[in-house]
Amino acid sequence: MDNQQHVYHVCDSESEGRIVARWDDTKTEPFLKICIEEIEAGNRPDTHFSKEGWKNITEKFQKRTNYGYDRTQLKNRWDALKREFSSFAKLVKNHIGVGWDHDKQTVQADDECWMAKSKDDPEIMKWKNRGPKIIDLLEKCFSGEIST
Repeated sequence: MDNQQHVYHVCDSESEGRIVARWDDTKTEPFLKICIEEIEAGNRPDTHFSKEGWKNITEKFQKRTNYGYDRTQLKNRWDALKREFSSFAKLVKNHIGVGWDHDKQTVQADDECWMAKSKDDPEIMKWKNRGPKIIDLLEKCFSGEIST
């Protein structure tokens, strides 16, 4: 190990004495890249990372970002991203009248389609003007896991 010391931000804020992780693109993108490294290294044999995988993800994330988020915080983010990608994937796959414009990063659907789909799932409206920002990374992490 190198002699370089790392100063970790233990948290972004505290809520009632509890450490709260605050996620944005500057943390999410490296997190997903690390997860892809662990997937490619074989540390997600099925749909879940192994103990070794989570250990590596936690250590790499802390080293690369200087944020000392623990395994639970990282796992919570993974689960939230998976739910988000699942919602998006269900919208754009296997539905007549809905498409994904990869160049524009937008969902293509007419207003009538949006109205009908939003009745089933109001959360879907967040995708009306723009899809997930880091769709390529999300697809690498979750495409094989999501059933639509």
